[in-house]
Amino acid sequence: MMETAPFYAEIAEAPPDTAAYWVRAEDGTKLRVAQSLSDGPEKGTILVFPGRTEFIETFGRTMEEFAVLGYSTLVLDWRGHGLSDRIAHDPQLGHVGRFSDYQLDVAAMVQAARQLGMPEPWYLLGNSMGACIGLRALIDGLPVSACAFCAPMWDIKLSLMARLLAWPVSWAASVTGKGERYAPGHSGESYILSVDYPSNRRTNDEGMYRYMVRQAEAAPELHTGGPSMTWLHQVLRESRKLSKAPSPNLPCISFCPEEDALVSLPAVQSRMARWPEGTLEFIPGAKHNLLLEEAKIRGRILAKICDVFERA
Repeated sequence: MMETAPFYAEIAEAPPDTAAYWVRAEDGTKLRVAQSLSDGPEKGTILVFPGRTEFIETFGRTMEEFAVLGYSTLVLDWRGHGLSDRIAHDPQLGHVGRFSDYQLDVAAMVQAARQLGMPEPWYLLGNSMGACIGLRALIDGLPVSACAFCAPMWDIKLSLMARLLAWPVSWAASVTGKGERYAPGHSGESYILSVDYPSNRRTNDEGMYRYMVRQAEAAPELHTGGPSMTWLHQVLRESRKLSKAPSPNLPCISFCPEEDALVSLPAVQSRMARWPEGTLEFIPGAKHNLLLEEAKIRGRILAKICDVFERA
């Protein structure tokens, strides 16, 4: 029997049956997962891979929407996120020793899905950094029938000069014991509490912005701050490796917000141009967090995701 973990139902606004559990990765890292079952005829389970700084409760409304559409969901707090173990000396730091460590989290999530008897078939939904982790997991054989990605972080958005500097500076920090320093321009401060609505890079929907603010204010322990120098170096390395890998033989749909300030659009275009069963859609009037955009945009995206999953 899996040990029950805390879940902040009031701020998540997830389905009432949502339950969270503790699991352990192969290296002993304690992780939190949460399940929700569909409202109607069961169509399968969506494994939700969050983005950097996100946590289970961030997807509460998305879990509710998928439940209504007939899908169960299983969501994970990555190491260093939410209530999963914080692995840096500074608990607010967005840090990982090796990007491949996230695959240990994926394996623990799959094991939890089996223990919980999550309905099959399974599907993958990767958001931002979760798309990067998810693509690697698919290449390694993640047992899903189809996949969808929102604002996929298959590379980070940097100017040419910033990219030329990021490689040697992040590498040097990692090998000289300074890898747990914040990347330039970042701190442990909560992003969503540090900007006003018009200036935020996450959403154009003020209601969803307020939803994120309420979560950040009510449960600061779920917060993860800026990335570490080692995280930056590991992302650059993983992005380069993934760019050379063939696309998985799975139905896939990806969505890119036209106003995204965080992920590399050319990397997404290159990947999807090489995905035989893949479709890429641009979403006008949207910022980075597509699943936290206005209802019209969110409804369109969820409908298209479900269409791909149902035809898989």
